[in-house]
Amino acid sequence: MERATELFKERIRKHLESLAEEDPAFAAKLANPAKSIGECADYVISWVEKQKRCGFADDEIYGQAVHYYDEETVGNVSHSKCRIVINEVVELTDEEKAEAKRQAMERMIADEKARMQRKPSPKKPAAEEVAQPTLF
Repeated sequence: MERATELFKERIRKHLESLAEEDPAFAAKLANPAKSIGECADYVISWVEKQKRCGFADDEIYGQAVHYYDEETVGNVSHSKCRIVINEVVELTDEEKAEAKRQAMERMIADEKARMQRKPSPKKPAAEEVAQPTLF
């Protein structure tokens, strides 16, 4: 399973657990053995697909996760293969930054060498460069 999917499930789980700490009634719903975080994530993803939009606020996603646990049944939940993007800041180590910079420099040098080795195509005169006869 993709790392983003696992991060997605983890974010939902943490949010739901924080709600359960504040609300004992929701804690009981979260403890329902017939429900799981994996199925909850699938439910949210299938809801997202039905909306035919590409971006959602965190509250919309978390709201659907809560809805999954609030309802006794939410219908058929199917797992969909999709790309999940999670807003997360990734802190790179100094070594990772140096490696990324080295790789970028290597790509830039290779691209420039390839560009310089290409033969230029013969230039055709532009429309403005064609002599126009004048009466003066």
